[in-house]
Amino acid sequence: MKFILLNSPANPPLFGTIRRSCTERWNELADIQPVVSARVPREKTLSLPDCAGWITPVLSKEVRALTRNRPFPIVNYSNHYGACADAVNVLLDENEIASLAAEHLTGRGYRSFAYTGFAKVPGFPRERGAYFRGFLNARGFDAREHYLDPPPTEHPLEHEEAFQSEVRELVRSWTVPTGIFAANDELAGRILRTLREDGRDGSPFHAVVGVDDRFFHGENGFDAARLTSVRPAFGALGRRAAEILHGAMADPVSRPPGSVVRISGALLVERESTCGFGMGHPVVNRMARWIRAAVNEGRSPSVAELARKFQLKPRAASALFANNASVSFREFTMRQRLVRAAHLLHEADLPIGEIAQRCGFGKQGDLNEAFQRHFHRTPGEFRRHGQGQGDPTAAAAPRPCAQAANR
Repeated sequence: MKFILLNSPANPPLFGTIRRSCTERWNELADIQPVVSARVPREKTLSLPDCAGWITPVLSKEVRALTRNRPFPIVNYSNHYGACADAVNVLLDENEIASLAAEHLTGRGYRSFAYTGFAKVPGFPRERGAYFRGFLNARGFDAREHYLDPPPTEHPLEHEEAFQSEVRELVRSWTVPTGIFAANDELAGRILRTLREDGRDGSPFHAVVGVDDRFFHGENGFDAARLTSVRPAFGALGRRAAEILHGAMADPVSRPPGSVVRISGALLVERESTCGFGMGHPVVNRMARWIRAAVNEGRSPSVAELARKFQLKPRAASALFANNASVSFREFTMRQRLVRAAHLLHEADLPIGEIAQRCGFGKQGDLNEAFQRHFHRTPGEFRRHGQGQGDPTAAAAPRPCAQAANR
């Protein structure tokens, strides 16, 4: 009986989710039960005449060598070493992942940005960092790549201390609140822990966003359970990999080796690590949090309410906010309402009229008018095309201030 190989390391939620979704989809498409292997198969296994296909994360030169000159179709779902010339490649949409992180940070009011880990994590695609920088550059912001990679030491605790020292030195060089995009959750979690342990470094104001949506409670002692993270579409990747292999077995020329299929559908899971708004002033930062909380409750707060909350006169509250946020109270509040509406349009299956009410608009027509004015499209057009077709926060963001993270 012919068989296919599904090579997937036991590493949930990444490979575990891919493996499960791939197996489920394969069972729907074919009568052949996949042979699942957590390790790289042996040469003789791939040489068996009954092997009909192989789905694999191509993670090394040695594994790449196994893909060459095989008589059956091969699907590579690697997102560490990128595309392989000897396989059909089903890869995550790196542009989408980076754009979600950048969009999230700009939506929180940050105007200084850094990204790290994309050159130093072995094999990690640099394009994710490049997309992050490109997204911000297109909107008048600057982002600098930083390396957090102290030299190895004999003892792991010494290495962790060196890493923390490097993070602190870097953060102290930033004179403004900064949004940080890390290559993965492990690196982001270590940065977040260092910021939390040293409040003088501005941890309430700097934000950290990672990738993978993984929780770490390991020997390194950091905890990413409070980390805002982009969750790639691992399930969709597994399903599509099964579909591509099934189609290639029936028609080998349908997708030639080396072709790339990009998988979208990433989500941003927001937690405490981006609770700041990049205002830089402690009172104004609290004001921004209060405004956002009110918007999330479906209200449109007024300057009078803000003044009462912070025991100020309305004119003084308005001036304090505008002078430190580089955006008026009215603009900031409208931006928060529209960003919330954009998120609900993208994530919730609700009528647009109900979304309008949840975001403090009296009727759907008011939301339509504001959405059209800020985003140059209607809520319905945005929902049909999705966030990947544009930037729902850019038009309502603060005035561009091209500030590098290391200034």
